[in-house]
Parts: sequence; structure tokens; C-alpha cells
Amino acid sequence: MDRKSSRFIAIAGLVVIIAVVAVAYALGVGR
Repeated sequence: MDRKSSRFIAIAGLVVIIAVVAVAYALGVGR
């Protein structure tokens, strides 16, 4: 595993976490 792929995985993880938090926040505000 080279540095580029590990960095891509880290960025993808951050994007997924941000998306989950955004959805949870939107659902909380929607209610």
C-alpha cells in the first residue's frame, strides 16, 4: 500500500464521517 492510496482512504473516511454527521444533524433539525 503506497502513500497515495492510504491518503485517499483517509480522505474518503473523513468524507463519510462528515456526510453521516450532516445527515444526522439534518434529521435532528427536521424533527
